[in-house]
Amino acid sequence: MPENALIVDNDFFFAKFLGNLLKERGYNVVQASDCKQGLAALEDHRVDYIFVNLIMPRIDGKLFIDFVREKYPDAEFSIIGVSDSIIELRELQKDAGADHYLQKQPIEKMAEYLGKFMEFVEGAPFLSSSDKDQFHQEKVFRRQATVDLLESLSFQQGIVESAGMGIIAVEKDARIVFVNTLALEILNQPISEILSHHITSVFPSPEKNRILAGLKIVARDTKLKRKSFTVIINNSTVQITVSILRVDGEIEGWVLMLGTQDSLEEID
Repeated sequence: MPENALIVDNDFFFAKFLGNLLKERGYNVVQASDCKQGLAALEDHRVDYIFVNLIMPRIDGKLFIDFVREKYPDAEFSIIGVSDSIIELRELQKDAGADHYLQKQPIEKMAEYLGKFMEFVEGAPFLSSSDKDQFHQEKVFRRQATVDLLESLSFQQGIVESAGMGIIAVEKDARIVFVNTLALEILNQPISEILSHHITSVFPSPEKNRILAGLKIVARDTKLKRKSFTVIINNSTVQITVSILRVDGEIEGWVLMLGTQDSLEEID
């Protein structure tokens, strides 16, 4: 029976090219242009390999992998992190959680590279040591521009995780595309029950209407920067502050800030 591969990548041309190469190797291929589509595809298809771009807008590859690991703990598929840059691989594979990492190659080199890579992933015993070293990624030259970008992203992520508030980002379809650790703790839910779910589905039923009302208020009144109110979650009072999410001046959805009494307590 042919094995199945899921490709999650916002680079349409590369994803199409990779898909064709995998089909030539006998794989059935499903493609998703972002991580939300990728998560939906996993609901509908049995897969043996998942190729996911590590750096994508909205839900990034690492968050996608975290979700998949938690949602499907007993699944036997292999997850392959895909990157444009060898530097991204070296910086991100420390905690990205994939089983293997694939560096995108120039089109004229990709077919041969992918063939050897899949032999490596499939455990072919006849690969030479030099071929295996190619995928172990031990010797690389650091490109400073890429290093600086990744360090900046890591710094921004550190700020989000250290803010002392739960943070949830929601797209215009009201589905969650980002959640930080404190928000997961406040909601007392795993990421597999949060990411890509409708925002109202993660709050207790009595509070759903208040959440929807908050989203609508800041969406309708463009002069209103934020709307704050309290809800009850797990018998605790949580302050919710809703604001519009803007990217390059365009409205992309909402940001919700969640604060418990402990996180909002002032220093004496």
